[in-house]
Amino acid sequence: MSKIACLMILLSFGFASNSSAQTKNANLAVFPRGMQNAPPITLGELIYQSIPSDGRIDWDALQIPSVRWLTIGVGTTRWGDSFRYGLVRVRVGGRVTKVLRQRWEELSWSVTLDKGNEAARAEGVTSITIRPGLTPPGDGPELREMCFGQRFEGCDFPSSALRGPKHKLTLACSVGEESNGEDVFHATTADGRVGTVVWTKSTGSGGTSNDVRVLSDPATTYCRAAQSQW
Repeated sequence: MSKIACLMILLSFGFASNSSAQTKNANLAVFPRGMQNAPPITLGELIYQSIPSDGRIDWDALQIPSVRWLTIGVGTTRWGDSFRYGLVRVRVGGRVTKVLRQRWEELSWSVTLDKGNEAARAEGVTSITIRPGLTPPGDGPELREMCFGQRFEGCDFPSSALRGPKHKLTLACSVGEESNGEDVFHATTADGRVGTVVWTKSTGSGGTSNDVRVLSDPATTYCRAAQSQW
C-alpha cells in the first residue's frame, strides 16, 4: 500500500472518530436544561471575547449569544462583593464537560464578573472567571455542581486551550508548583485590546481541575503580586 493511501485511511479514520464523538455529544442532554439551546463556544473564542477594551471590564461584558446571564443587574454577596453570574457551553478541542446524573449529561460552565468592593460598583469589574461546572458566588441556595471528582469528565484542560486565531498570548510568568499553580499571560488582540489571562491548576486526591481569569491589570503587576504570595 502506498504512503498516500495509508495517509488517506488515517485521515478518514480520524474524521470518522471526530464525527462520531460530535454526534455522541450532540445527543447528550445539557445540564441545566435551560442551556440546551444555547450555542456552544470554544474556550479560545470565549477568552478572546473576554479581553478588556480601553483598560477596563464593564458590567455589561460578554453580551454574546453563548453566555446566558442569570443575575439581574449586579448581585451582592453577604460579604459585600459585587458580581454577575452566567452560564455557557464550552468546547475544548471539541470535547464537552460532563456530569453523571441518572446518565452522563453535558455540564455547563460558569462565567462570573467580580468586583470585591460593593461600594466601587461603578468602577467596573476586577476580573472575569471562567470555570467548568456550576459555581455561583456567595452562599445562597443556587444550584451547584463543582466540576471535580469521579462524577465528572473534562474538568481539566491545558493552558494551550486558551489560545485562538484572533488573539495572542505571551507567557509572563509561572508561579506555584506543577500540581497547583498559575500560568500568567499577556493577551493582545488584532483590534487593540489588551489584558491578562491567568490559567490556574488545582490538583487533589479526587483529580485535577482548571479555571481561567481575565484581568484588566497588566500581567507584570499580577506576576509581582503572585510571586510574593507563592
